[in-house]
Amino acid sequence: MVPCYMDFEFQRLFRLPRDAASQLIKRFGVSAFYPKAVHLRPRMSPEKTCLIGLTYLPTQMTMKQIDDKFDVAESLVRNSPNRLQDFLSAF
Repeated sequence: MVPCYMDFEFQRLFRLPRDAASQLIKRFGVSAFYPKAVHLRPRMSPEKTCLIGLTYLPTQMTMKQIDDKFDVAESLVRNSPNRLQDFLSAF
């Protein structure tokens, strides 16, 4: 879904240029804020975690709307913005 967006659409939706978001995703993926896999449950990708956070923080979308948009459980949407905020505040 996200790779299909044109650059101007991506920036409008996520409030960041695509290259800045890519750098953020790479840094988040190797940081201590990116959660480790628990048991046999697969973890959500750093890209999806960051994009959910970037969608939730500046908008008034509900968590239910975001979990529908990204096709994830609402509990994952609840945790993603907090992880992203913690990561960003560490700088």
